[in-house]
Amino acid sequence: MGRPTLSPDGRTRIEWGYTDGRMSHEIWAPRITDAETGEVVLDLWVKYMWDAWVEWLENGVMRLAIREYLDGGTTILYVDVDRGSGTFWVDGGKAQPIAGIQKEVEVAFWKKAKKDHGM
Repeated sequence: MGRPTLSPDGRTRIEWGYTDGRMSHEIWAPRITDAETGEVVLDLWVKYMWDAWVEWLENGVMRLAIREYLDGGTTILYVDVDRGSGTFWVDGGKAQPIAGIQKEVEVAFWKKAKKDHGM
């Protein structure tokens, strides 16, 4: 496991699960939690070989770039999370309640991968 990342506002904690990929690639899957309560916001340690990186935007918004290492090809899904408003949005789309993020990330990724690769 990699060193945990704490958001600039101290509200969000990211723990990184590490896996070796093919040809010495490193795969870093995040588990995102509320830093105070430990409540899980999004857990990409489950299913598939998710890989992601994070960027902190203005106003405490977190942008995740997510890909699936083995079968996702070159597809990258961008997910913005606004913990302050309790919402997230996928690839600049409509804001949705954060309670649905776990399911929506998986569905949106595979839908995008299918479109990207003509499946």
